[in-house]
Amino acid sequence: MDKNDTLTVKIIKSIIILTAIVALSIFFFGDRSIVLLPEAEARVVTKHIVLDKPLDDQAREIDLLFTRIISTLQGNLRFGTATDGRMGENIQGQFQVVTDTGNVDTQFTVAHTLGYTPTCYLILSIDKAGVVYKSGTTWTSTNTYFKCNVANCVVSLFIF
Repeated sequence: MDKNDTLTVKIIKSIIILTAIVALSIFFFGDRSIVLLPEAEARVVTKHIVLDKPLDDQAREIDLLFTRIISTLQGNLRFGTATDGRMGENIQGQFQVVTDTGNVDTQFTVAHTLGYTPTCYLILSIDKAGVVYKSGTTWTSTNTYFKCNVANCVVSLFIF
């Protein structure tokens, strides 16, 4: 396993943990329920089912809930096929290939069809030893804006 594979594994593990934390936060601080599908057995959990129990039972229920969220997410998150313009499989986002970043540190536009303004991106590959970064121009529901510190790079990225 090379450095890029190790980094990818770390990113995916971080996404799984953050997703679980966000789900639990929405669950406890919002007015939501969580549907868990362990081994084809659906279970709807509301915060009242957890919070209306004695404190020891609450701790066990939260631990069980967190464990089920993690096990539901593990192995089930997929970016999909990294083809230009293709949408992510079950991670909302879109693959884009930039065939030429242009001159050094000059803004280039990456159009997308997400239907919302993305907030993040992952660089999947770059053909030169360069760094791609946000240009500072506000992203929109149709375009993202980047710069690269090396001229004329080919970059594959995932915008989400």
